[in-house]
Amino acid sequence: MFKAVAVLFLVLKGEVLMSFGTDMGELLTSSNTFNADLIFGSNKKIPITFDTFELIYIEGAQFFIRLGFEDNPGLRNELTLEAKELKAGQTYLIRPQAPGIGAAFALGKRIEYFPDEYSGALTVDRLEYKDGHIALSMQFSIYFKPDGKGDMEVVCHALQITCALANHSTTGKFVPKHRAQAKVPVFCEINASVDGSYDPIDLGDVFFVIYSDSSYFIQCLPRHGGDRASLEFAGSALKTFADYPITGPGGTPESVDTLLIMRPEFSYGFSDPTGRFRVRRTEDSEEGFWFIGEFNFSITARGSDGQNTQYDISSSVFQVQVSELRT
Repeated sequence: MFKAVAVLFLVLKGEVLMSFGTDMGELLTSSNTFNADLIFGSNKKIPITFDTFELIYIEGAQFFIRLGFEDNPGLRNELTLEAKELKAGQTYLIRPQAPGIGAAFALGKRIEYFPDEYSGALTVDRLEYKDGHIALSMQFSIYFKPDGKGDMEVVCHALQITCALANHSTTGKFVPKHRAQAKVPVFCEINASVDGSYDPIDLGDVFFVIYSDSSYFIQCLPRHGGDRASLEFAGSALKTFADYPITGPGGTPESVDTLLIMRPEFSYGFSDPTGRFRVRRTEDSEEGFWFIGEFNFSITARGSDGQNTQYDISSSVFQVQVSELRT
């Protein structure tokens, strides 16, 4: 079935956030931080890496925050929260009905439409405003269910901002998380076959996250920049010599949820992929965890003329190393 709707849930976690301290001058030296994950399909996870924010705050009257991407802004890639008033030490309902905190979320092709019905909670751990400066620390959850698919979640473990406001508003950036330098060669080269012709694509810019429960996320982008294609895998485990079915989001617990976007070929819609993901070797040593695998799958794209075309995707070389470990 062609992708038309994608949604998610958020689950509130009970982590205690870093204390900002009591002195506002000290607070302003803290780093702006956003740490969140998309959780779906039997605990598969995808890190949400928004890197910019817009904040509007009028004490006792308005709180609005928009999170997004600096290099890909717009309604298709953002999360917003809006409330009339927030106070430190309080937990508030997130819901479309008043009283409640309004929310919206989109994440490219994974989350294209936010449903009318959603629910959740936001806890304000710290909110201090003095002499035009604000320091806030919060965590929140929003719950909603995709149409015809399994439950999804977005978990925000920490949202921390310290900054000055001009006319009650500001924009800023989050400090990027450290990514480990690859100590082994990293490759993701694919062949896209259609009607007997082959198109080799080098997706060697790899971001690979493993969580403490062994779930993982791999994102592969063009090695030398551009937007020719992007490829993402999310699964619950990586075991040596194991084969996993490739599916779209919401697949079985043992499947590898796979999202491939090729431009311009997939501009008018595409199906969920079907195929196999194979782990051929794993290594966990002083160099960090890395593995060699291979994959092949088929995907159908709709053209501007309404006709469907099948693309057969296969890896020519696939060797990746962990960039980040998450709890």
